[in-house]
Amino acid sequence: MRDCEVQICLMNRETQNRPSCYRNQSMQLKRALEKNTSLKIKTAMCFGLCDKGPIVKVTANDNERTLTKADQKLVEQTVGELCQA
Repeated sequence: MRDCEVQICLMNRETQNRPSCYRNQSMQLKRALEKNTSLKIKTAMCFGLCDKGPIVKVTANDNERTLTKADQKLVEQTVGELCQA
């Protein structure tokens, strides 16, 4: 397995009445990934794509993908593609 980093945005714009990753279930996605996979998830506060959340960024060596409307299956598939040797 290559060096792999998974970041998920947990930005909450509740007081601004705007879309946010947190309001689009990013915390639930983070918990599911931590419970059901061996991935180490880092939290991020904003990728600037609030209306398309939850946003997950997967980085492996020189490759990077930013996932919009991410779910567990999409994250696992992307990790498999980028992070497997």
